[in-house]
Amino acid sequence: IHASRFGEPGDLPQLCVLETWREASREEGTRAREQLRGAVEDALQSLGQGFVSSPVNQTLRDRFADGSLTPTVYFQQLLRLVYRLIFLLTIEERGVLHVEGSQSNAVDLYHTGYSLQRLRELSRRRRAFDRHHDLWQSLKPVFVGLAHGQPFLALPALGGLFADDQCPDLDTADLGNAALLAAVFK
Repeated sequence: IHASRFGEPGDLPQLCVLETWREASREEGTRAREQLRGAVEDALQSLGQGFVSSPVNQTLRDRFADGSLTPTVYFQQLLRLVYRLIFLLTIEERGVLHVEGSQSNAVDLYHTGYSLQRLRELSRRRRAFDRHHDLWQSLKPVFVGLAHGQPFLALPALGGLFADDQCPDLDTADLGNAALLAAVFK
């Protein structure tokens, strides 16, 4: 809050250093939002195509064909899934997923076999983009655990975004590793 940050007497207010910094941060925030929006759109497209094109998801395709699943409802579920991924990655990064006092072996098991950070690392290696479905299968117990609690993985019951009714068609469907990792990468 030094006087030099406010400019010289008689200068236009928009020329002071604080105003310049504020404007620069606003522009940077706008660019970051645009990049995030594009990345979320790419992730939605990867997931959406991945679920529909998986050979084992005939039930999902049948629900589209008979009208019991509309594109709008499907999109909402995909968006919730992306929110789940973003939320989970954020709380993992901040180290607030596991309750203080959780068993260290459960926390270690989560990090080595089920974490989104693990998937993010795999998404950086193209050789992991295979035709298997095991990575999606490893996320399903995490979502169920966050809905109801899972001591085996030291997961608290959060409900809300992870509740059973949030992504019913996606939670019961299958997703190839390539589509999942492409979405995580974005």
